Amino acid sequence: MPTTTQPAHPAITSRKGTDMFGDLFDSPWKILIVAVVLIVLFGSKKLPHAARSLGQSMRILKAEVGSLHQDEPELPQPHSDQPS
Repeated sequence: MPTTTQPAHPAITSRKGTDMFGDLFDSPWKILIVAVVLIVLFGSKKLPHAARSLGQSMRILKAEVGSLHQDEPELPQPHSDQPS
């Protein structure tokens, strides 16, 4: 009798987990609730500093990724001497 193996956790194989964050910001009410929760958790005085730090981190990451792309050697294009 053939046996079928079930995954240990169904969320591992389903794509439902990746859609969760996409559905989080589909309505203004959800965005408002998330904003209120963030303000309650972190306080209104710390949020501007946290946003500024996040922006700086994103700029640094963008600059580093750009420099990595500049450092990559270009692949040589194959030249064919015979016309096709």
